[in-house]
Amino acid sequence: MEISDLKIGNPYSWDQVKKCGGEETFLGKRGNKIVVATLNGKKNPEAPEVMVVGDKAKNRKRAEEFCQQKGSLPIFIKERRNKWTYYGKYEFERFTDEPDELKKHQNEANRNLTRVIFLRPAEGQKPNVKVNADDDGRMAANRVAALIVCYFLSRFDAEARKSLGYATWNDAYASIGKALKVNPTSIKNMRDEFDPIHQNNRKGWHQRPLRPSRVDVVEKFGELAQTEMLEIVKGILWEKAFEGEGELGDIVVQIGSGEEKKPRNSVYVNRSGTGRAAEEAFLKNRKEINVIFCGNLSDKRDEGCGYDFEIDDGAEKTFVEIKGLDGETGGVCFSSKEWDQAKTLGGLYWLVLVRNASSSSPSFQCVQAPVEKLVARKSFVQRVQILWNVAEKELRKHHL
Repeated sequence: MEISDLKIGNPYSWDQVKKCGGEETFLGKRGNKIVVATLNGKKNPEAPEVMVVGDKAKNRKRAEEFCQQKGSLPIFIKERRNKWTYYGKYEFERFTDEPDELKKHQNEANRNLTRVIFLRPAEGQKPNVKVNADDDGRMAANRVAALIVCYFLSRFDAEARKSLGYATWNDAYASIGKALKVNPTSIKNMRDEFDPIHQNNRKGWHQRPLRPSRVDVVEKFGELAQTEMLEIVKGILWEKAFEGEGELGDIVVQIGSGEEKKPRNSVYVNRSGTGRAAEEAFLKNRKEINVIFCGNLSDKRDEGCGYDFEIDDGAEKTFVEIKGLDGETGGVCFSSKEWDQAKTLGGLYWLVLVRNASSSSPSFQCVQAPVEKLVARKSFVQRVQILWNVAEKELRKHHL
């Protein structure tokens, strides 16, 4: 039996599992390489995201080898006698042997631990159809609801956590996990997935693009203010508003339906990462870009104003929206709020387009009053927010 023959969520006998590599439980080897993880569910209650290592010398040695080897492994978890459920491939993220962190997982595992290894779904891993989803292939509603909560936590960071009444992040993970019946470690991992597109101090999972369900969450909730998101999250956690019929329930079904059938490229996450690079490039070079940007700057990126920066030179205020491109070519997208603000503010509103935003030598194009100068095509997204799309050829008409 090959790994490619396995189906996520299906149970397999120990004889079948052994054919996938390794003759021993925990971390099985083929030659000099660890090729499979077979974990006892009772001893690893937070698996597959967390693998704990006890004090047996052989297991400690295998764990050390895997932490040096890194990479991804197929994960089987023993649910009961001769029933090993396949959870798909998970890849090494980090490990810890710090006593304080070991204690956090020790009670769950009910044994002395020498190391904790943190894993995440391997890139390209399909949703866990039976383990984490309903029988028709949808992500389970509670997990979709957890994604929405975690998006809120990532986007608004400590303010979001405090607004929900949690003193620490560990308190938040534990309480949210209990409310939604999702592993607390999964709650943390979900939050981390959204971190690369937000203005916080965590890097999150910056090395891979967002999966379709995560993109859906961002697209549906990205324009909501913090107060609006807070009410939705409270409804999820305390009223189970995502269950059954209703607007939120419908959105949860849309997000969770057939992720494996909704392939997407990495445009969204690249655009988000590029946007952050573009903003940093503007902040570093603004006084050289245009004299109009030399006044006192106020950062408005987290306020949902429809522009990124407000600049006051003492006589007049200027409002600046930053858009970034990875290369030389490409169009840009304005949200409805951004486009409306550009209309309202007229000549006080500036678009700064940063080409090659992630490179060491970005270039800057400034367009004053973009609504008056650029022709945009209106489109709609599922969150029922109007977008105004400016094509590359239109931008080129006004290249300074």
